[in-house]
Amino acid sequence: MKSVLHSIGLRYFVEVARTGSVSAASEALHVDISAISRQISKLEQELRCILFDRLPRGMVLTEGGRKLMSFAVRSLLDAEQIGRELQEVSDFRGRTLRIASSHGFAYEALPEAIASFSLDHPGISFDAYVGLPMDISERVRDGEADIGLTFTLSPISGVRTEFRQPSPIHVLVRHDDKLAGRKALSLKALEGRDVLVPGKGATLRELIDISAGVAGVTLNPVMESDNGQLLYRIAQMTGALLFTSMISVSRRYRSDGFVAIPLTDRILRQRSVELQTMAGRNLPPPVRKFCDHLAKALNRPYSAERH
Repeated sequence: MKSVLHSIGLRYFVEVARTGSVSAASEALHVDISAISRQISKLEQELRCILFDRLPRGMVLTEGGRKLMSFAVRSLLDAEQIGRELQEVSDFRGRTLRIASSHGFAYEALPEAIASFSLDHPGISFDAYVGLPMDISERVRDGEADIGLTFTLSPISGVRTEFRQPSPIHVLVRHDDKLAGRKALSLKALEGRDVLVPGKGATLRELIDISAGVAGVTLNPVMESDNGQLLYRIAQMTGALLFTSMISVSRRYRSDGFVAIPLTDRILRQRSVELQTMAGRNLPPPVRKFCDHLAKALNRPYSAERH
């Protein structure tokens, strides 16, 4: 088993798994096809396990191959970490932190954390991906992101939860709306009103659809979009109601003329904010430090304060 841990063999294995073929891996790594094939065969012989199904459409991981893939990605990331630590020690300069974030954090929470961290650590850079929650955990699990910031409805396999906080759903109404004086609302109270909703695939949309079905409520969505800023501006201009989490709007909604009202439907209170890293990975010091910094920034109450 000792030779299985050799980084060259693991690197070839990972690239074949990611590209789906030996020839594609050869092009990506600039290594002869025969050299890659020998390393894969050697791994399979030593482990006494078939790692790939050889299909006409390419190389597909077997169950054993998927288990080795999880180990291999962590091992290669750990090896990369050790090399950087030996060269940089505690110097953060030249390090790029890869962040994957759901759309809801891209307007306030994440940029604030990045800006404040950068002031204390000049020379560090960030590579930020913003997408749907289902993509965030997958990127962290596959080693494509160091840190994931997302909304979840249940535990996610393959990731370690560094921080979790409940994130119940609210509705934003303009201050001149007849509902603005209410302390709480149910979905039933919004029936017949124009509403703005995120696209399918967002956890917020999933909970709204489920809750409306359970309550027998028919909502009137006049627009759906994966762009939260677009929905926010439409709500501001038209008076349509906008579903949101307070963490996405807490700094700005009052000055923008909105009132945030909590929704009482039980299902709409089941979502959480999660800060995620790869399960089993030893985080490099810069990643650990920013992860702790981000957790501290998120660890404050996000409620609909009234003035």
